[in-house]
Amino acid sequence: MPVDSEWFENIWAHREDVLFPSLFGKEMEGIYPIPMSRLEAGKVPDPRWSTCGVFRFAPTESRQSWLYVSSGLSNAWFDDTPDPSETSGFGCEFIMETHEKADWPIQRLHQIMTIQLGYCLGKYSEPSPMLAGDRIPLGSSIDFKESKLTKIVLAEPTHVKLSFEQKSGVADFIQVVGITLPEVAYARSKSSTALIEILQRHTSFPLTDPRRLCSIAP
Repeated sequence: MPVDSEWFENIWAHREDVLFPSLFGKEMEGIYPIPMSRLEAGKVPDPRWSTCGVFRFAPTESRQSWLYVSSGLSNAWFDDTPDPSETSGFGCEFIMETHEKADWPIQRLHQIMTIQLGYCLGKYSEPSPMLAGDRIPLGSSIDFKESKLTKIVLAEPTHVKLSFEQKSGVADFIQVVGITLPEVAYARSKSSTALIEILQRHTSFPLTDPRRLCSIAP
């Protein structure tokens, strides 16, 4: 955190108290911080990252889904002064949408946020951050039950603008969507963009439904 943290705290508060509610609705819950156990397992045990977390937003008149959005990755953690012309922090926040209210999206966003921190902080062999189009394994069913969705694909969002501006700079929203192993194989042979087009035709994007069937014909 910058030595002079007043501007840092003000921008942070504005994002969570003003910007996010204006974009996603005023009926919100959280913040749900990333657990230290998750950060330690992800090789980023610095306690400052445990102040990052996830908000849950109820459906609105214009959006029928429950929406989960990360907060903290776009903080300008390493800047001495704010610069609106630069990238703010790690340059992103993640969003996920579901039909029903649940806790597993929060846990999965914690996982994705921790992975992103590891990439951005050089804790993994590949130092580049995750971007739209990337496909990430989760290690288990997305809802920790029997879902066939065991990986996620990252994409540009459809319900909100791609980028958002803060006094500390610009950052992007990245949509997180659960996918099956056959869908991963299809994206690998074609592209993530081609897969997302299929998911949209099956109404499986941008929402993640852990009960859905695979969209790729056997």
